[in-house]
Amino acid sequence: SDGLNRYDGHGFTIFRHHRRDTTSLPASDVWALAEDPHERLWVGTLTGGVCYFDRRTERFVRIPLRAGNHVSTSVSAIVAQGSTVWV
Repeated sequence: SDGLNRYDGHGFTIFRHHRRDTTSLPASDVWALAEDPHERLWVGTLTGGVCYFDRRTERFVRIPLRAGNHVSTSVSAIVAQGSTVWV
């Protein structure tokens, strides 16, 4: 519920949602993680939808989720299978 923590063997880097930064986590309540074959780390949140972490820029890319006219924000599971990511 307090963001995503990365440990590099020496210390932690904590990634959190920042309201004015669209490249931050879309929400700090992380519920699901998966890595795809391109080494993108997909992150599902309870209230902010889904995004992936761009390791080159160290930024998050938000992906809008829509089901018809409904915009979903709660992601409880992610599975990366080949070039497909199931949310």
